[in-house]
Amino acid sequence: MHYKLSGATRPESVSLARLLAEQVARFVVPGAPARSEDALRDPASIRSSILESGAPWVSFINLLDFCWAAGVPVVHISDLPASTKKMDGMAVPIGGRPA
Repeated sequence: MHYKLSGATRPESVSLARLLAEQVARFVVPGAPARSEDALRDPASIRSSILESGAPWVSFINLLDFCWAAGVPVVHISDLPASTKKMDGMAVPIGGRPA
């Protein structure tokens, strides 16, 4: 598991958000397409795949679409309890698959 934390935020302060995000990932991973190992070789091949699909550049939306098509679900979780400290980003393996 990897975090993106801002400022002086400590990993232990985001434990509730981490647990909630992990549960969301457990629900989402089974609904994502099968993971394509070939698609995730290196940044240059990801860029080429996105541009070959007709995109004029690599935008955030194009990258999200690519991730989902490659079997890597990416979700935004915004409705956490107000007092919950949050991380800026998180990657977590679920059943051997990244989310």
